[in-house]
Amino acid sequence: MYTLAALIAVGATYLLVKATESNRRLHWVLYGILVGLGMWTHYLIAFIWISHWVWRAIVTRQSTTKWKTFKTKFFTRNWIIAHVVAVAIFLPWVPSMLFQLGVIQVTGFWIGPVGPDSFANYFTNFFFYLDHGQIHNWIALVMLGVLLLLAILAVKIYRSFNKAEKQKYLLVVVIAFAPMIIMFLSSLPPLRSDFVERYALVGMIFFTLFAAITIVVGTRKWKPVLRALPIVAIVGMMIYGVTNVYLYGNFNKNSDTHILTHELVEAIDAKAKPGEPIIANSPWVFYEAVFYSTNDHPVYFIDSQTQYIYGSLEMLKTNDMHKIKDLPAFTKEHPTVWYIGNSSQDLAPPVSGWKQIDRVVTTSWVNGSTNYRGSEFQTN
Repeated sequence: MYTLAALIAVGATYLLVKATESNRRLHWVLYGILVGLGMWTHYLIAFIWISHWVWRAIVTRQSTTKWKTFKTKFFTRNWIIAHVVAVAIFLPWVPSMLFQLGVIQVTGFWIGPVGPDSFANYFTNFFFYLDHGQIHNWIALVMLGVLLLLAILAVKIYRSFNKAEKQKYLLVVVIAFAPMIIMFLSSLPPLRSDFVERYALVGMIFFTLFAAITIVVGTRKWKPVLRALPIVAIVGMMIYGVTNVYLYGNFNKNSDTHILTHELVEAIDAKAKPGEPIIANSPWVFYEAVFYSTNDHPVYFIDSQTQYIYGSLEMLKTNDMHKIKDLPAFTKEHPTVWYIGNSSQDLAPPVSGWKQIDRVVTTSWVNGSTNYRGSEFQTN
């Protein structure tokens, strides 16, 4: 949904510019439709819609200093119609959204609290796919140099633009930085943190646009060799970042967990006899492992041990595929099973009488952890 939400957000931003320039009702209605569809796609795309409000407020404020005039110019009839359309489209899902947000806020979540390093991690992951503590020596200097250069050139070229160019450049700047800031503010107590870089994917896309525009326009009068230096630096940083993506593989940086479900299932397939099923100890591990389910080693989860409180588990609740609803009957049919999970210790069986006869463990090549493991049990 992240890339789909990004597509919708970029399209809506284009329509926002078109609607602002033309003031045609059709453009505003289409903008409202995309805002509503974006909310259906991912809640936190709201950061982008708030960024649109911020940009509109800045542009409107530049044309007047009187509050009454500001309100009239900001809340135009077409602007209101666009948001009425968006709210109408999203309204059927509001009860589900409120329930899901309530569950997450009450039961807790896996995202850590924000701190001074949140912004640093945002940029180091953007360029290098590394946390700020992993950035040392020359690569740290190169990144800081690029960011400083962008800040200096941004001020310079903004002053050189005409009014229309300033408004469009300002829109790019606002969407490049506002989502990150809004996400930080919305992660402060009493709310739970939602600061995850991928939630601001659209902001990262616009940061790329911001960097490209700023360097290309801001260095037009530079000598070719000097002009190439910041471009080479950014391309080099991003190539290094891509290599780190491949090095890390399926790694969850927020929980510092290397997801090795595929490797775990492959290890079980190599040892297990045909017909021995694999049972995941949680719905989350099931979601990871079911992609590797085979006829010889199908993957299941246990219905009675699953709490269907999160919206993402609704599909498991309403569908019986891969679901063990009667565990005694299942184990009677399968006297030997594999039980898998994410744990630093051997897994306790779901039934105390099961006897462990074998085990497999995977080791992360990133941090050396052995969190993904499976045990073979005799069930009767």
